Amino acid sequence: MRERPGATAGTLFSKVPAVPSLPAKGDETRRFGKEMYETYIKLSTNPFYTADSPIQSTSFDQKDTLYGRKYLV
Repeated sequence: MRERPGATAGTLFSKVPAVPSLPAKGDETRRFGKEMYETYIKLSTNPFYTADSPIQSTSFDQKDTLYGRKYLV
């Protein structure tokens, strides 16, 4: 399976600040992953999204930050 640019963990979650003194719990991490997966599926099923292209959506970035703060910080 080909790797999609912009969909890897390093780029997808890069805007979420890491706080080593406050480790995320397993359930919160699972919820974050589920929310971001649903957001990615909505984006990738958009007829105007070109497959294998980098994600350049401010809405996607905002949701990434929102869910990161909600579940991981």
